[in-house]
Amino acid sequence: MSSNLERSGANFPVAPAISSRACGAILVGALLFGAITPLHASAEPTPTPSQSAALSQIEQYKIDFNLYLTNLRLREIAMRTLNQNFKVAIEKARRDYQISLRSAKGPTEKSLLSARFDEVKSSATAALERAREELGPAPTPPAEPGKNSKSKATREFQKNRNR
Repeated sequence: MSSNLERSGANFPVAPAISSRACGAILVGALLFGAITPLHASAEPTPTPSQSAALSQIEQYKIDFNLYLTNLRLREIAMRTLNQNFKVAIEKARRDYQISLRSAKGPTEKSLLSARFDEVKSSATAALERAREELGPAPTPPAEPGKNSKSKATREFQKNRNR
């Protein structure tokens, strides 16, 4: 009989061949062991959504609400900056218009200055509106986590059971 080393042609030993009876016994044992194992109950109860899940929802809501407040403050600062820049641009245009109006010689020149001032106001207003659109809509507050959604019948049952 040849050795395992000669049969495999490898430089490491090969496990001896297993008989079909042994293979069948191993297979039957594995199937029985696999079928029996799930029947054993674990000592630990299965976790149910409870106070910890509700707390995590509340904690997540608090985090989302703080983020909402931060975004709201940032938007408010950006809006103040835009409005301030708009106000400065209009005041500068008004000063330039009044200075130019004093030196204007005729009604035609005054009319041209007035038209130019109106044009500057319109372009500043359009720029303000574009900037507001680029900011996007105001942030929306996060949805509050739902309260315990037990029906009235369930609450009554638990109330009567505890008596």
